[in-house]
Amino acid sequence: MNNTLCDYLWAQLQPLFIALEYKIRAQFQVPIFTNIHMYYNDSLTFCSSLGFGKTQHSDWIVFEVDIDYIDSGLELEGFIIHNHNPLRIAGPSYIFTTNNPMSKALIDAWIGEFKAFIDRYADHIKPIIESMES
Repeated sequence: MNNTLCDYLWAQLQPLFIALEYKIRAQFQVPIFTNIHMYYNDSLTFCSSLGFGKTQHSDWIVFEVDIDYIDSGLELEGFIIHNHNPLRIAGPSYIFTTNNPMSKALIDAWIGEFKAFIDRYADHIKPIIESMES
């Protein structure tokens, strides 16, 4: 996995996650905690997420982006999960192989799809959280 492409992906994700953080914070009347992180290593090629929770160490909802090794190459996927319930909403997924290698152009295309995915669900996060906690 090319670390330069991971850095490029992270640079594209940061402004999306920051805008999403402000949008979701505005939905709540009480303070919520957020956690944005990114890492990559040998076991998990790339992981970046934005989590929202009641406390600093308890996430309700996590918007996550992963690049994982699969049999045919690498998979870049985005999804939403709830850490305490079986909620998982799949977002865009691209598979990269030697015939279709990861590139900045393909990352840009995926980012466009991920932004549309975020926009589709951002206004529904508060009702999802409230329905799961009642």
